[in-house]
Amino acid sequence: MELIRLLDYSLKGPGGGAALQKINFSLNREDRVSIVAHARDDVRLFMRGLASLVYPTSGKFFYQGKELDSSDYRNLLPYKQKVGYIASDVSFISNRSVRDNLMFVVNYFENRFPTTPSDDIMKLCRMFYVDEKLELRPTYLDPENMRIAIIIREICKSPDILLIDRPKEFLGPKSFDTFKSVLRVLADTGITLVFHALDEGFVKEFSTREIVIEDGKIVENTERSA
Repeated sequence: MELIRLLDYSLKGPGGGAALQKINFSLNREDRVSIVAHARDDVRLFMRGLASLVYPTSGKFFYQGKELDSSDYRNLLPYKQKVGYIASDVSFISNRSVRDNLMFVVNYFENRFPTTPSDDIMKLCRMFYVDEKLELRPTYLDPENMRIAIIIREICKSPDILLIDRPKEFLGPKSFDTFKSVLRVLADTGITLVFHALDEGFVKEFSTREIVIEDGKIVENTERSA
């Protein structure tokens, strides 16, 4: 089943110059796509585009056959609910506790107001040893625990698509191993993965396709794609 299709899709770079031009790309359910690129900014821009955090200058973005309308952010909320995004440019609300930040996803997207984290959230908190830090504000967390909390929040959205930027560098070695064990379970559920990783073992284990971003274009690496 096709989840995403980009047609002649173009994005401007951070400085406003041309970056990704007239991309044609499709993503199916259960795909596990590894991204290779000479410029890391291209990877980040592409993943932010897939997460609908930046808007195209031209082209079309289809999700499950329906074109997304980026003229108003509210039109994108049903799509954003289905996408988890794990990267260094993701943050928490600084003046709210970790617990509040984790619960915000449920409140925001589902229009209900639980006060107690679900069993799934607490299970992940215990796995990553942050269950005793839920009442702290993000500024009191060390960088690794902050990143773990972000991972838990994005996974607990129960996304159809999970976007991951350099997970080994994002986490410490121990947390990286725990993250891989969690990701193996998610992969078995049929979640779609798109990631950029420098760890060859991670790429071999979790990818079934490889795409290359070069000169503002995306090319499928047929030699590596399964």
